[in-house]
Amino acid sequence: MKNIFYELSAGEPDKLVKPVIATTIAELVNFLPIILIFWSIYLMLEAFLNDHIINQPLIIGISVALIVYLAVMFIFERFSYRALFRGAYEVSAKGRIELAEHLAKLPLGYLDSKDPGSLAFTLMRHYTNIEMALSHIIPICIANTIVPIVVFVGLFFVNYQMAIAAVICLPISLLCLYCSQKILDSLAVKQHRANLEVANRLQEYLSGIALIKAFNLVGERFKRLIDSFDYLRKTSIALEIILGPFAMLTLIFLGAGLGIMIITGRYLLFNGALDVFTFIAFLLIGTKAFVPITTSVMAFLQGKYYQKSAQAILELKAQKPLAGDKPTPNDYEIRFDNVSFAYLDTPVLKNINLVIPKNHFIAISGPSGGGKSTILKLIARFYEPSAGSIRFGGEDILDLEPNGYMQKISMVSQNVYLFSESIAQNIALGDQNASLEAIEAVCKQANCWEFISKMPDGLNTLVSNGGNSLSGGQKQRVSIARALLKNAPIVLLDEFSAALDALNERKIQQALSELVKNKTLILVAHKLKTIVNADRIYYVAGGEIKEAGTHEELLKLGGEYAKMWKLQNT
Repeated sequence: MKNIFYELSAGEPDKLVKPVIATTIAELVNFLPIILIFWSIYLMLEAFLNDHIINQPLIIGISVALIVYLAVMFIFERFSYRALFRGAYEVSAKGRIELAEHLAKLPLGYLDSKDPGSLAFTLMRHYTNIEMALSHIIPICIANTIVPIVVFVGLFFVNYQMAIAAVICLPISLLCLYCSQKILDSLAVKQHRANLEVANRLQEYLSGIALIKAFNLVGERFKRLIDSFDYLRKTSIALEIILGPFAMLTLIFLGAGLGIMIITGRYLLFNGALDVFTFIAFLLIGTKAFVPITTSVMAFLQGKYYQKSAQAILELKAQKPLAGDKPTPNDYEIRFDNVSFAYLDTPVLKNINLVIPKNHFIAISGPSGGGKSTILKLIARFYEPSAGSIRFGGEDILDLEPNGYMQKISMVSQNVYLFSESIAQNIALGDQNASLEAIEAVCKQANCWEFISKMPDGLNTLVSNGGNSLSGGQKQRVSIARALLKNAPIVLLDEFSAALDALNERKIQQALSELVKNKTLILVAHKLKTIVNADRIYYVAGGEIKEAGTHEELLKLGGEYAKMWKLQNT
């Protein structure tokens, strides 16, 4: 039971204390009118049976007390609602932010192994379920369990026979509830998977809609989406049909206790073992006590269902972020020592050994799929080596504090992503404290001021999600401006010119000449003419370094690099 409270509070069970106390007090206060009504009935019946005048001042006092109760109930219910919903939404909002920050600290390899739809589903849908659990389920379940226990304990001291009769079916109800829980544990897993599959297929369909239309795949891809919805429908129906009868049996046996209590009371009443006033008290208060028990049972089953969402959140939180606490050295030499890397058990790099001295221009070339870009991603700590070590200034990069290390690196890739913000905000990611003057200056250096200045809002022009409102060359130059603003000593370029026309490539080459001044440049390129001036070129194929040297040395070697050069210049 303790585990479910921990999980449903997303690891913050202390957040449940105030809501549970507030809800319990509110539920206890809700028993006050039943007690006052019973008192009124008692006064009227007692006067009628004993043939004397009703105590009218007391009846009026009880009536006034019932009116006052409305105000008291409002105060306690308001306190309860504030405790319930404010706490739930604070946990949800704070939890989403913390989880998003946690995701940013995880290795890219882990994130790549997950479908983007599943991560978004966890952040949004699962946390919505946590909101429901904290605001509507857990406190209500606990309060509606505590209050009937308190009531029936009190009734036990009034008449133990009637109290026992009321709860005599409780063991059978608990057995039915246990069976319901086991069924729910099995079916809820399938239903959560079905929900996740729908989210993934919908994400896939929307992300690839342009490609689907271009190749007329609407029917085929849409069928996958329809199939996922159909599976969700089947699992949802199965959950209701199979679980429903067991849940109803639980409630039926609970309700049977009320019937047994009435029969027992009639028997005791006619045998003189029970007075009519006690019988009425049990009818009124006992009946009222069964309502929260029913609510508690249904809330418990809902909580068990939402527990699967909580487990998914905690599983994601349990993933270890990038480690390291050592300060980043000022010596910027990078060294690969027997580095191997496998992606999802598929070998990508094997025994890579290379040295990148400070302020040198290092190029990496080779055929597609050879592992060139993976080398850059390993340097950037997007991935971690499967074997061997990468050293930065003599220190293993896995031991370096991640944020400090990443401050030393700028990366410009072929596929530039821009956020749905202004151009200035996208460039300011390189330095969030930069002034507009500084941003404008790097835009001019990156050759992107010429098109930004022509836009109606200039630097304040909003960019569509992903940067689709800009051309490929424009996005590249904005990315270079961002890297210029960051001014990191190490620049990683990943096939930045692979898909650019001659004009854009020339402008970007000019921008890059500004970016790499007095810096270490590591460039992955297919176009060999862009790397002829490199201090050292590594030719990577099949996950291994096949050749290494300057441009002239590799041409004299007459190997694969020379063949590629000849092929590109024929």
